[in-house]
Amino acid sequence: MRFTLITLLAISLSIIGCKNSEKSTENNNGQSQTKPTAKDVISEMDGEQLFVSIEKSGCFGTCPIFKMSINYDGSVKYIGRKYVEYEGVFEGKVRKSTLEEIGNLIDSNKIMEMDSAYVEPKVTDLPTVTTVINYRGEKKKIVGMIEMPEGLKVLNNYLTTVSENIELKRVK
Repeated sequence: MRFTLITLLAISLSIIGCKNSEKSTENNNGQSQTKPTAKDVISEMDGEQLFVSIEKSGCFGTCPIFKMSINYDGSVKYIGRKYVEYEGVFEGKVRKSTLEEIGNLIDSNKIMEMDSAYVEPKVTDLPTVTTVINYRGEKKKIVGMIEMPEGLKVLNNYLTTVSENIELKRVK
């Protein structure tokens, strides 16, 4: 009985010791291993720098054709071409919370780790969606059609919703 208790105690202490040494290894390298939040990244960026853009091409029907770019300061440039509520060149502004949500979607859906193209060359009647991201010191351009990863669809749907719900002022 005494031997079993001592053995259990020794095993417990060695497990705890291993976990603590792992933590101290992470902390002894002089840098924090925690990834900055989307909020932190956005607040540190130059406001006039491009954060994200989405461009949708046409199809043989009435698919919306537009391009929207969002900078880190929240400024938006929107170019509506066809089958959209606003045709022409417009400017607007999104809230910081919208920027943070976009950053969170990029992080949670691992967008920066995705392939650069999801296209089906045999299909000609589908719109192409081009998403450009400048985030965490990386730039990524993804061209997609129908067979895109779900996370990319979520981001693109959110960006499309943003484009449909911001107050825009005509520039040209």
